[in-house]
Amino acid sequence: MNSTPAPSNSQFTNHGDPISNASFRLNSLALLSFVFGIFSLLALLGQTWWYCAGIGLLGCTLILLHMHRAQNSRVGMTLAIVGLAISLMATTFAPTYYFLRQAHIQRQAAAIGQQWLKSIMDGEPYIALVAMENPETRIIKADLQDFLSSSSKNHRAYKQFVSQKLIRSLTNFSGNSQIHLHTTENIVNGADADIVTNLYAVTDDENSQNHKTLFVRLVIERTFSPGSKIPLWKILRYRGVARPRA
Repeated sequence: MNSTPAPSNSQFTNHGDPISNASFRLNSLALLSFVFGIFSLLALLGQTWWYCAGIGLLGCTLILLHMHRAQNSRVGMTLAIVGLAISLMATTFAPTYYFLRQAHIQRQAAAIGQQWLKSIMDGEPYIALVAMENPETRIIKADLQDFLSSSSKNHRAYKQFVSQKLIRSLTNFSGNSQIHLHTTENIVNGADADIVTNLYAVTDDENSQNHKTLFVRLVIERTFSPGSKIPLWKILRYRGVARPRA
């Protein structure tokens, strides 16, 4: 009597569990998505790193779509979703923080420039001069003579400052004159300082038919004292300019 040979199991000899292999591949993708999410956090370092958030978001999205089609396990999908959430956070937070910070610096610089110009127009150019030399120094009119006589350098600097054409033009404006920020031309962010270039319009009595406008460009620096979070503002350069294009 012929016996039927038992079916051979050799076809499974060199193969692992297919379910385990698929799970390993999908879990690796989930881990890769999480890594993409962490990579996108580099965008928080500054504007030049924003591309990291875009790469991370794209990578997490493609991986999550692939895992969804492959019907991955719930654990793997959760890890991939976490990576996508981190990428979304970095993509939205980094530019939002940057533009809010720039707007804050712009507002502060605009006010500092207006105060500097107003001190000259109010007949107190020594305040503007000291603000350029040492932003932490504050003097009042009663101390002006002591300030000028304390050193010949201070006296020469003051005489040279008030003799400039722009400074003399500003002091000739009437008390009804207005100072407006015309435009912020540039903001440069550095590791130790922020440099803002503002263009101001100083307008004489606007109700007068013959009112005049003087445009002044100020380059303003913002730094911080060591161990302090209070910013120090300093006028680096000033210049009267022709009427800018509308």
